[in-house]
Amino acid sequence: MKTYLPYGYKKTGVIIVIVAIAVSFIAGINDFEKGYIKGYNYGYSNSGVYIDSESTPLTYKEIISPELSNTLNWLGSILAFGGFLLYIFSKEKIDDEFLQKLRAMSLEKSLIFTWLVAFVFLIIKRNIDFEAFYILQIQLLSYVLIYHFYKSKFLAN
Repeated sequence: MKTYLPYGYKKTGVIIVIVAIAVSFIAGINDFEKGYIKGYNYGYSNSGVYIDSESTPLTYKEIISPELSNTLNWLGSILAFGGFLLYIFSKEKIDDEFLQKLRAMSLEKSLIFTWLVAFVFLIIKRNIDFEAFYILQIQLLSYVLIYHFYKSKFLAN
């Protein structure tokens, strides 16, 4: 696997992925609040205090609009994709044939792993709708994890 970018782009890729994670958390803040309020109200109602529909202890208030949440979700996905690509296509400090072989092995394993995961999810939940973008993100993440596993395993010896 040929790498084209200098080593410094690895750090840039990691920073972009961290920003993407933060953006994705912000995009899901409404869902977090809904889940928290639902769990709080359920616990409050099971504590022996009667709650009717007019006197719930917590009510849901939208923090960000659904349109903004959707936009931030896609922005986070695109940033994560770009960050992973920067990371993957950057050179190592010492880039030799052995590391190139590890990259090729990792790519092969991540491809197999990604499609096995997709197949298992299709068996478990038949009506699941996979978006190709998410499958690609799983593949990129699994590649990074498998590559670092191989690198630490083989270079430690």
